[in-house]
Amino acid sequence: MEKVNVFEIADRIKEKWKVVDIANVNESIIRLSVLEGDFHWHVHKEVDEFFFVIEGGLCVETRDKIFNLARGEGIVVSKGVEHKTSSRMRTLTLLVEKPALKPRGD
Repeated sequence: MEKVNVFEIADRIKEKWKVVDIANVNESIIRLSVLEGDFHWHVHKEVDEFFFVIEGGLCVETRDKIFNLARGEGIVVSKGVEHKTSSRMRTLTLLVEKPALKPRGD
Protein backbone atom coordinates (compact mmCIF):
# COMPACT_ATOMS: atom_id res chain seq x y z
CA MET A 1 0.00 0.00 0.00
CA GLU A 2 1.03 3.53 -0.69
CA LYS A 3 -0.58 6.80 0.34
CA VAL A 4 -1.43 9.22 -2.49
CA ASN A 5 -1.79 12.99 -2.14
CA VAL A 6 -3.39 14.41 -5.28
CA PHE A 7 -2.56 18.01 -4.33
CA GLU A 8 1.16 17.23 -4.06
CA ILE A 9 1.09 15.47 -7.42
CA ALA A 10 -0.86 18.36 -8.98
CA ASP A 11 1.62 20.93 -7.63
CA ARG A 12 4.34 19.25 -9.73
CA ILE A 13 2.25 19.40 -12.93
CA LYS A 14 2.84 22.50 -15.03
CA GLU A 15 1.11 21.50 -18.31
CA LYS A 16 -2.53 22.50 -18.85
CA TRP A 17 -3.76 19.11 -20.13
CA LYS A 18 -1.76 16.52 -18.24
CA VAL A 19 -3.03 13.12 -17.09
CA VAL A 20 -1.12 11.11 -14.47
CA ASP A 21 -1.90 7.53 -13.47
CA ILE A 22 -2.07 7.37 -9.67
CA ALA A 23 -3.61 3.98 -8.80
CA ASN A 24 -4.92 0.70 -10.16
CA VAL A 25 -8.12 -0.61 -8.60
CA ASN A 26 -9.34 -3.99 -9.76
CA GLU A 27 -9.67 -3.63 -13.52
CA SER A 28 -9.74 0.18 -13.56
CA ILE A 29 -7.16 2.91 -13.35
CA ILE A 30 -7.47 6.13 -11.35
CA ARG A 31 -5.95 9.11 -13.10
CA LEU A 32 -5.38 12.67 -11.93
CA SER A 33 -5.82 15.29 -14.60
CA VAL A 34 -4.97 18.96 -14.59
CA LEU A 35 -7.19 20.78 -17.06
CA GLU A 36 -7.37 24.35 -18.28
CA GLY A 37 -8.82 25.70 -21.51
CA ASP A 38 -10.60 23.72 -24.23
CA PHE A 39 -10.10 20.10 -25.28
CA HIS A 40 -11.13 18.71 -28.66
CA TRP A 41 -14.22 16.67 -29.52
CA HIS A 42 -13.55 12.93 -29.20
CA VAL A 43 -15.17 9.58 -28.45
CA HIS A 44 -14.21 6.39 -26.63
CA LYS A 45 -15.91 3.60 -28.57
CA GLU A 46 -15.44 0.73 -26.11
CA VAL A 47 -15.27 2.16 -22.56
CA ASP A 48 -17.02 4.57 -20.20
CA GLU A 49 -15.15 7.44 -18.55
CA PHE A 50 -15.84 8.98 -15.12
CA PHE A 51 -14.84 12.56 -14.27
CA PHE A 52 -14.84 13.81 -10.65
CA VAL A 53 -13.93 17.44 -9.90
CA ILE A 54 -11.60 17.91 -6.93
CA GLU A 55 -10.83 21.58 -7.46
CA GLY A 56 -12.01 24.17 -9.98
CA GLY A 57 -14.86 23.61 -12.42
CA LEU A 58 -15.34 21.45 -15.49
CA CYS A 59 -17.69 21.72 -18.45
CA VAL A 60 -18.46 18.39 -20.14
CA GLU A 61 -20.24 18.93 -23.42
CA THR A 62 -21.96 16.31 -25.58
CA ARG A 63 -23.67 17.02 -28.89
CA ASP A 64 -27.00 17.18 -26.97
CA LYS A 65 -26.22 18.70 -23.55
CA ILE A 66 -23.81 20.74 -21.49
CA PHE A 67 -22.94 19.68 -17.93
CA ASN A 68 -21.19 22.18 -15.65
CA LEU A 69 -19.49 20.38 -12.79
CA ALA A 70 -18.36 22.09 -9.60
CA ARG A 71 -16.02 20.82 -6.88
CA GLY A 72 -17.33 17.54 -5.51
CA GLU A 73 -19.40 16.68 -8.58
CA GLY A 74 -18.85 13.93 -11.13
CA ILE A 75 -20.28 12.45 -14.31
CA VAL A 76 -20.00 9.28 -16.36
CA VAL A 77 -19.54 9.72 -20.09
CA SER A 78 -20.85 6.51 -21.59
CA LYS A 79 -18.90 4.70 -24.29
CA GLY A 80 -19.72 5.89 -27.78
CA VAL A 81 -20.79 9.40 -26.67
CA GLU A 82 -18.87 12.14 -28.45
CA HIS A 83 -17.78 14.76 -25.93
CA LYS A 84 -15.37 17.54 -25.14
CA THR A 85 -14.26 19.13 -21.91
CA SER A 86 -13.28 22.66 -21.03
CA SER A 87 -12.38 24.70 -17.99
CA ARG A 88 -11.94 28.42 -17.50
CA MET A 89 -9.54 27.86 -14.60
CA ARG A 90 -6.95 25.30 -13.53
CA THR A 91 -9.05 22.29 -12.58
CA LEU A 92 -8.12 19.01 -10.91
CA THR A 93 -10.18 15.96 -11.74
CA LEU A 94 -10.00 12.30 -10.91
CA LEU A 95 -10.73 9.99 -13.82
CA VAL A 96 -11.80 6.38 -13.45
CA GLU A 97 -11.19 4.45 -16.64
CA LYS A 98 -10.02 1.19 -18.11
CA PRO A 99 -6.23 1.17 -18.63
CA ALA A 100 -6.70 0.76 -22.39
CA LEU A 101 -8.63 4.05 -22.68
CA LYS A 102 -6.76 6.62 -24.75
CA PRO A 103 -7.28 9.99 -23.00
CA ARG A 104 -7.32 11.84 -26.33
CA GLY A 105 -9.99 9.56 -27.86
CA ASP A 106 -10.10 6.64 -30.25
